[in-house]
Amino acid sequence: MFSCCLPRSGGVKVTPQEPEPEPVATQDRRRPASECAVSLDFFVRFCATIQAETYRVQRPYDVNNPDANTVSVPGRELTTSEVVYMESGIKQQCRELQQGKRYVDHPKVNEADVWRPGLPKFSFISHAWENPFVLLLDTLTDHFNKQQADFRSIYVWIDIFASA
Repeated sequence: MFSCCLPRSGGVKVTPQEPEPEPVATQDRRRPASECAVSLDFFVRFCATIQAETYRVQRPYDVNNPDANTVSVPGRELTTSEVVYMESGIKQQCRELQQGKRYVDHPKVNEADVWRPGLPKFSFISHAWENPFVLLLDTLTDHFNKQQADFRSIYVWIDIFASA
């Protein structure tokens, strides 16, 4: 981090500064958003639990009639939006935590699976919520398999785990 100021003599003075240490998540403090990337290994395991089940979801979703159009859908066919908002989805699990907690703060997530300073850089992942959730998994695993990467040392920042 750098600070910048204009000295009286004109020109610009740039002074390197040590970054302020960001707090680690505790029961009463949220971890900073910059530390909410998860290991690709965690993501693969998370997806495996989703794919192993069949879920009751509403298709198409009707906000005025939440019981309408409810169908059984294999986990492999869920959209990212459904994974987040279905009855047992990510948002519901986060509601079980304190208000404003992110999924990375859930007790189901091992701290070793969450990025922290000192680990290799993480990749920011952008994706469409209406696509099949498994497409995100397949795309990431295909990409990193081509690099012969160890999924335990690859970290990905994905909004569904990092947002409150």
